[in-house]
Amino acid sequence: MKWLTILLLALGAFLLFLELVIVESSDFFVVGGVGALLIVIGLGTIMLKYLVLRTELGSDKGYNSAAKEDYSEYLGQTGVALTVLRPAGTAMIENKRLDVVSVGDFIEVDVPIQVINVEGSKVMVEKNRQQSKKLL
Repeated sequence: MKWLTILLLALGAFLLFLELVIVESSDFFVVGGVGALLIVIGLGTIMLKYLVLRTELGSDKGYNSAAKEDYSEYLGQTGVALTVLRPAGTAMIENKRLDVVSVGDFIEVDVPIQVINVEGSKVMVEKNRQQSKKLL
């Protein structure tokens, strides 16, 4: 890429020199115009490396876009809401703290819940009707 930039700048300068010094005719303004365009493109490629972010945030540096854990194992499991679920919050399921989303109703703290659906890292829960009745 560096050699291409140098080639564009040199060719553009040569064409401008050819237009201004050697040709000196309005018939060949195309030569100078093309030379100026090549210089602009060459300078643009130089400036591009300062304008474009080239830093990669990969998993080798600790950045992960999606959870690697398989949450489908929690499907059908029961637990208890650790925070108010309105609709998102935290729950304790199988002795593990999970970020969950409630489906439907607002769920208070310490209410029994059950996992009804899992989509990737999104764990959806609802009130566990059977355990709620036992507590009453």
